[in-house]
Order: sequence, then structure tokens, then C-alpha cells
Amino acid sequence: MKSDRKLVCCGIIGFLALAALTVASHAVTTPPCTKAIGKLMPCKDYLVGKANGVTVSCCSSARSIPADSGVIQNLCACLKKAAKDMHIIPERAKALTGLCKLSTPFPVDPRVACTYYVR
Repeated sequence: MKSDRKLVCCGIIGFLALAALTVASHAVTTPPCTKAIGKLMPCKDYLVGKANGVTVSCCSSARSIPADSGVIQNLCACLKKAAKDMHIIPERAKALTGLCKLSTPFPVDPRVACTYYVR
């Protein structure tokens, strides 16, 4: 019973990692994009409505998303695509910025206009 639970848990983790890589390859296949999506995975339950609040792990990981001026527009497009593909609730994505005190210059939102964030 215990080993079955571990197997299921490992399967879920593997699936999430594969989903992150798949979304990244379809969005923008740059290292900052792949890293950013991976860093948002601890927030996924909150972002899709399966959890009522954010966790310390979610905020800590989300705050470490790089926001270098040279990749802002690409990173925005990447996260926008990932948000849409993972069926993220836009209101929760917007709230994440404040809840986790993120310093990214754009919200993780499938409706954001990324061309506005050109530096």
C-alpha cells in the first residue's frame, strides 16, 4: 500500500515535470522560459483552483523567476502561453503577484499584452 502511494506520487511528479517541459517547448524554447515554468509548478494547484491559498514553497519559487531586461518580452510570452495551456484562472494569476510579492514587471496572465513590456 505504501509503495503504491509512492509510485503514484512519483508518477504525478514526473507528469508535472513533463507537462512543464512540453508547455515550454510549445511556448518559447529558451532556458529562461523553461526555468520560469518550472518555478511556477509549486503554484499550480492555487493557479488552477485546486488550492485555496499559496504556499511558502510557491512564493519562494515564484520570486526566483529571473526578470532580466533582455528577456522580459520573451518571458512574458512564455508565461502567457503556459497560463493558457495549463488553464490557469486569470484572477488567481493576477493575485499571485501581490500574494507572493513578485517583482516581475508583468502578471502571469493569459490575457496580458506582452508587447507592452518591451525594454
